[in-house]
Amino acid sequence: MKQAMKQERNDFQSTFRICTRTGILRFVHLSGRREEREGSSLFYTCVTEHNEDESDVDMLTGLFGPMQFASRMNVLCRQDVTSEEEKYAVLAFNIENFRLINERFGMQEGDLCLKILADILSQAFIEGIVCRTPVDSFYVLIRIDQMNHALNVFRNLLAEQMRKEWNCVVNIGGCLVPSEGWKPSVCMDHAMQACRSLSRFNGKRFAWYDKELADELTFARYI
Repeated sequence: MKQAMKQERNDFQSTFRICTRTGILRFVHLSGRREEREGSSLFYTCVTEHNEDESDVDMLTGLFGPMQFASRMNVLCRQDVTSEEEKYAVLAFNIENFRLINERFGMQEGDLCLKILADILSQAFIEGIVCRTPVDSFYVLIRIDQMNHALNVFRNLLAEQMRKEWNCVVNIGGCLVPSEGWKPSVCMDHAMQACRSLSRFNGKRFAWYDKELADELTFARYI
């Protein structure tokens, strides 16, 4: 039995966990190959140079924390370092006026709302990497050629699964990851700036961080 467990762990020495949902464990190999196994609480520890502290996992949702997200982003983006075109985007997701859900329905309902959103993101962006931050925002790293389909799935699931009485409005900001010289923290910050800019526009729920927005934010700092 010990020999079998040892061999099984060796099979996953070059993998890391994407997310854990009840009854299913999802893994992705650093080579890009994905695999699912049945289970509920077992996960395999990476023993590569990219291994991170397993404590950086959000306790409420089971998603990666920001440090794990940044590490995985570096691993995946480094594979395309020779490309001259952007191949990945960082998306920031924020529930507009989330505090009102907590105030009106209570913290337990607020936590349930976050868990449902985390589950929707995990389903929609199955080909990406999802994380939650301590300030109740979510980030996704996704290939640009997979993004539009994943966003459509996300919007459909959001309409189906979110409770109507919460009246959730989810804003999304995007930042293209440069082909070289990227910094995860900068990409995440730019995506969130684009996300927060949407609160000024009625009906618009997606914005890119581009030169126009960057110039506008820079101008605002000097007013």
